[in-house]
Amino acid sequence: MKNIFSPLVLVIFTTGAAFTGCESSAKKVENAEQDVAAAHAKLDQARIDSAAEYEKAKIEWAGRIASNEKALAEFRVKIAADKKETRIKNEVRLNELQKRNDAMKIKMHEYKHGEKTMWNDFKMSFTMIAVEFDRDMDAFEKSIADFGKK
Repeated sequence: MKNIFSPLVLVIFTTGAAFTGCESSAKKVENAEQDVAAAHAKLDQARIDSAAEYEKAKIEWAGRIASNEKALAEFRVKIAADKKETRIKNEVRLNELQKRNDAMKIKMHEYKHGEKTMWNDFKMSFTMIAVEFDRDMDAFEKSIADFGKK
Protein backbone atom coordinates (compact mmCIF):
# COMPACT_ATOMS: atom_id res chain seq x y z
CA MET A 1 0.00 0.00 0.00
CA LYS A 2 2.87 2.32 0.79
CA ASN A 3 4.36 1.87 -2.69
CA ILE A 4 1.11 2.77 -4.48
CA PHE A 5 0.35 5.75 -2.28
CA SER A 6 3.60 7.71 -2.97
CA PRO A 7 3.34 7.66 -6.81
CA LEU A 8 -0.38 8.43 -6.63
CA VAL A 9 0.26 11.51 -4.47
CA LEU A 10 3.01 12.60 -6.86
CA VAL A 11 0.71 12.26 -9.91
CA ILE A 12 -2.14 14.14 -8.22
CA PHE A 13 0.18 16.92 -7.05
CA THR A 14 1.82 17.30 -10.49
CA THR A 15 -1.56 17.31 -12.28
CA GLY A 16 -2.96 19.88 -9.86
CA ALA A 17 0.08 22.11 -10.22
CA ALA A 18 -0.10 21.92 -14.00
CA PHE A 19 -3.77 22.92 -14.11
CA THR A 20 -3.47 25.75 -11.61
CA GLY A 21 -0.31 27.14 -13.25
CA CYS A 22 -1.78 27.33 -16.73
CA GLU A 23 -3.75 30.32 -17.89
CA SER A 24 -6.19 30.13 -20.71
CA SER A 25 -5.15 31.54 -24.07
CA ALA A 26 -7.86 34.19 -23.84
CA LYS A 27 -6.51 35.36 -20.48
CA LYS A 28 -2.96 35.53 -21.86
CA VAL A 29 -4.14 37.61 -24.83
CA GLU A 30 -6.09 39.91 -22.54
CA ASN A 31 -3.02 40.41 -20.31
CA ALA A 32 -0.82 41.09 -23.35
CA GLU A 33 -3.31 43.65 -24.68
CA GLN A 34 -3.36 45.39 -21.30
CA ASP A 35 0.44 45.45 -21.27
CA VAL A 36 0.54 46.93 -24.79
CA ALA A 37 -2.07 49.56 -23.86
CA ALA A 38 -0.07 50.50 -20.75
CA ALA A 39 3.13 50.76 -22.80
CA HIS A 40 1.40 53.03 -25.35
CA ALA A 41 0.08 55.22 -22.56
CA LYS A 42 3.58 55.54 -21.06
CA LEU A 43 5.03 56.36 -24.48
CA ASP A 44 2.39 59.01 -25.12
CA GLN A 45 3.04 60.57 -21.71
CA ALA A 46 6.79 60.54 -22.34
CA ARG A 47 6.23 62.34 -25.66
CA ILE A 48 4.05 64.95 -23.97
CA ASP A 49 6.60 65.46 -21.19
CA SER A 50 9.44 65.66 -23.71
CA ALA A 51 7.56 68.18 -25.86
CA ALA A 52 6.80 70.33 -22.82
CA GLU A 53 10.43 70.18 -21.72
CA TYR A 54 11.54 71.18 -25.24
CA GLU A 55 9.17 74.15 -25.34
CA LYS A 56 10.38 75.31 -21.93
CA ALA A 57 14.03 74.97 -22.99
CA LYS A 58 13.32 76.74 -26.30
CA ILE A 59 11.90 79.76 -24.45
CA GLU A 60 14.89 79.82 -22.10
CA TRP A 61 17.37 79.52 -24.97
CA ALA A 62 15.60 82.20 -27.02
CA GLY A 63 15.97 84.57 -24.06
CA ARG A 64 19.62 83.63 -23.72
CA ILE A 65 20.25 84.25 -27.44
CA ALA A 66 18.46 87.63 -27.26
CA SER A 67 20.59 88.54 -24.24
CA ASN A 68 23.70 87.59 -26.22
CA GLU A 69 22.61 89.82 -29.10
CA LYS A 70 22.09 92.73 -26.72
CA ALA A 71 25.53 92.21 -25.16
CA LEU A 72 27.16 92.00 -28.59
CA ALA A 73 25.52 95.29 -29.59
CA GLU A 74 26.74 96.92 -26.37
CA PHE A 75 30.27 95.66 -27.03
CA ARG A 76 30.15 97.17 -30.53
CA VAL A 77 29.32 100.55 -29.01
CA LYS A 78 32.15 100.20 -26.44
CA ILE A 79 34.80 99.36 -28.99
CA ALA A 80 33.75 102.06 -31.46
CA ALA A 81 35.98 104.60 -29.72
CA ASP A 82 39.03 102.29 -29.60
CA LYS A 83 42.10 102.83 -31.71
CA LYS A 84 41.74 101.49 -35.23
CA GLU A 85 44.02 98.48 -34.70
CA THR A 86 42.34 97.44 -31.46
CA ARG A 87 38.87 98.12 -32.85
CA ILE A 88 39.51 95.91 -35.89
CA LYS A 89 40.83 93.10 -33.69
CA ASN A 90 37.78 93.34 -31.39
CA GLU A 91 35.36 93.58 -34.32
CA VAL A 92 36.76 90.33 -35.71
CA ARG A 93 36.16 88.64 -32.36
CA LEU A 94 32.69 90.16 -32.13
CA ASN A 95 31.83 89.00 -35.64
CA GLU A 96 32.90 85.47 -34.74
CA LEU A 97 30.76 85.57 -31.59
CA GLN A 98 27.84 86.94 -33.61
CA LYS A 99 28.14 84.08 -36.10
CA ARG A 100 28.16 81.54 -33.28
CA ASN A 101 25.12 83.16 -31.66
CA ASP A 102 23.31 83.11 -35.02
CA ALA A 103 24.27 79.44 -35.47
CA MET A 104 22.74 78.64 -32.06
CA LYS A 105 19.54 80.43 -33.07
CA ILE A 106 19.34 78.47 -36.34
CA LYS A 107 20.10 75.17 -34.60
CA MET A 108 17.37 75.83 -32.04
CA HIS A 109 14.77 76.70 -34.70
CA GLU A 110 15.67 73.82 -37.03
CA TYR A 111 15.39 71.12 -34.36
CA LYS A 112 12.51 68.81 -35.13
CA HIS A 113 11.16 67.35 -31.92
CA GLY A 114 11.35 63.58 -31.98
CA GLU A 115 12.17 60.73 -29.67
CA LYS A 116 13.26 61.35 -26.08
CA THR A 117 16.79 60.12 -26.77
CA MET A 118 17.12 62.52 -29.71
CA TRP A 119 15.88 65.35 -27.50
CA ASN A 120 18.35 64.47 -24.74
CA ASP A 121 21.23 64.39 -27.24
CA PHE A 122 20.16 67.73 -28.72
CA LYS A 123 19.73 69.31 -25.29
CA MET A 124 23.16 68.17 -24.17
CA SER A 125 24.81 69.35 -27.38
CA PHE A 126 23.05 72.73 -27.35
CA THR A 127 23.84 73.29 -23.68
CA MET A 128 27.53 72.60 -24.29
CA ILE A 129 27.58 75.06 -27.19
CA ALA A 130 25.85 77.70 -25.08
CA VAL A 131 28.24 77.21 -22.16
CA GLU A 132 31.26 77.55 -24.48
CA PHE A 133 29.72 80.67 -26.00
CA ASP A 134 29.14 82.18 -22.54
CA ARG A 135 32.73 81.42 -21.56
CA ASP A 136 34.04 83.13 -24.71
CA MET A 137 31.74 86.13 -24.20
CA ASP A 138 33.01 86.49 -20.63
CA ALA A 139 36.61 86.30 -21.84
CA PHE A 140 35.91 88.94 -24.49
CA GLU A 141 34.22 91.21 -21.97
CA LYS A 142 37.17 90.80 -19.60
CA SER A 143 39.66 91.62 -22.37
CA ILE A 144 37.74 94.81 -23.19
CA ALA A 145 37.59 95.77 -19.51
CA ASP A 146 41.31 95.03 -19.09
CA PHE A 147 42.14 97.08 -22.16
CA GLY A 148 40.13 99.98 -20.80
CA LYS A 149 42.24 99.97 -17.63
CA LYS A 150 45.51 100.36 -19.58
